[in-house]
Amino acid sequence: MLLADARLNRRTGQDPADPLLDLRVDGLVVVGTLPDPAALGAVAERMPVVLAGAREPVPRGVDQVAGDDEQGARLVTEHLIGLGHRRIAHLAGYGAVGELRRRSFEATMREHGLSDRAVVETGDMTEEGGYRATVRLLSRPDRPTAVFAVNDITCVGALSAAEELGLRVPHDVSVVGYDNTSISRLRHLWLTTVDNAGHEVGRRAARFLLDRFERPGERGGCTWRRRR
Repeated sequence: MLLADARLNRRTGQDPADPLLDLRVDGLVVVGTLPDPAALGAVAERMPVVLAGAREPVPRGVDQVAGDDEQGARLVTEHLIGLGHRRIAHLAGYGAVGELRRRSFEATMREHGLSDRAVVETGDMTEEGGYRATVRLLSRPDRPTAVFAVNDITCVGALSAAEELGLRVPHDVSVVGYDNTSISRLRHLWLTTVDNAGHEVGRRAARFLLDRFERPGERGGCTWRRRR
């Protein structure tokens, strides 16, 4: 098994798959959102390829494993509504995952008759971006009583903003993240977050790849979506 950090290759302008192709690997599991998923099509012509954890459309021959982002966002929003919150803000992200989570948040608020209380603040899915967006939100005269962040690292920024503004979490404002990363389990944070079943997504991705090894003549193109 070989592991590579694709971010290092992108900084040098190199195709992230090139070093692995040079090593003549038998198959490839790509984890996370890619700038251009269509580029995997050429690789899939040469070997089995599985994309894990992303929701962008993939070319023919590429298997895909991902969580159900719409259902996850719905669960978060309904959880906050169930706690009595009505003015709820969403710190949105980008890409297909960010879009699915935002749309589901808006749809759920609308179904509960709260569309006029829903606020979406665009972010960049970073801690600093979450901090800046939350400062803007919590400085409003009609500030939200709950914030749903698109991911855990954005949520950390939201927590920092609330603390700086003298607001207690969850007494003054509720804050919820997404992805159940190791950050959420740090003792001084203990985030409420959505478990995106990352371990199961990884296991399925590996299983798809092994299945393709066992049936080399069969083209890929399967999609598996983990529901919560």
